[in-house]
Amino acid sequence: MTAVPIPSSVEMYQKVYVVPIDENDNSINWSNLVDNHIQKITYDSSGRQEYIGFAKPGTADDEAGWQIRKMTYTGSGYNYESILFADGNTFFDNKWSLKASYAYS
Repeated sequence: MTAVPIPSSVEMYQKVYVVPIDENDNSINWSNLVDNHIQKITYDSSGRQEYIGFAKPGTADDEAGWQIRKMTYTGSGYNYESILFADGNTFFDNKWSLKASYAYS
């Protein structure tokens, strides 16, 4: 899976869609993802979102069951460059406590 490009400030009116899928390649309704999952966010030293994780309520940080995203930025600003996924997929099979150790693509 490749990184999802984020529009530049000139292209901000274009829509970017990320369709999460489960481990069986079934698409997950985005509103279900947000409404039915807990979310955790960490921030880098500049106050920018660094990691975003989604999991079913009750999933422990050290339990496999997280979908984890890593945000990258253009330069030192706050404009997203890309959204990368742990292990290069959107599966809910990662541990939040190990987020910094995964390969992202």
